[in-house]
Amino acid sequence: MMSKKILLATIAGGLVLVLPACWPSKKKEETAEMASSQLYVLNVLDPEQYDECHIPGSINVPCDKVAEFAQTADKNAEVVTYCSNYQCSASGHAAKQLKELGFEKVSAYEAGIAEWYQQGLPVEGSVAQGAPASEFLTKLSERSGELNPEVVVVTTESLKEKLVTAGLLHSEEQSSAAAPVA
Repeated sequence: MMSKKILLATIAGGLVLVLPACWPSKKKEETAEMASSQLYVLNVLDPEQYDECHIPGSINVPCDKVAEFAQTADKNAEVVTYCSNYQCSASGHAAKQLKELGFEKVSAYEAGIAEWYQQGLPVEGSVAQGAPASEFLTKLSERSGELNPEVVVVTTESLKEKLVTAGLLHSEEQSSAAAPVA
């Protein structure tokens, strides 16, 4: 009789130890990571410009590394590319290249980091730490001519919403690094 109790206690104890490992764990970090993996925001500028100022949650993938990025990235995820401003064509070029490499949900933020910065939205990099901003960040830039019809273009507000939805940016965040340009 005693051995039967020991056997039942051992089985019950084993189940208590094994079953929790099968239950899904929803840690805050895992949830944010899963959400952000559904959106890639690619800064396609040189690393020096990225280090100076970039959109929170974005990753630096210079134009010459886009094909390399495409080899390991989830082709079902949404991708938004951006560069410096409307006069820079790198974001559109990278978006087109990603489409050709099999990504379906690709768009370009043609206004670039300059408009993001000038609107006083949150930034990361040396500028956020108080370093002076380069001219490309402070010079007003307007869209000139037609955009590439092969590329879907997102607005500043649309990109901000995508970042908030993906958990890469909090809707109440305010930037102290940039003052809006009049």
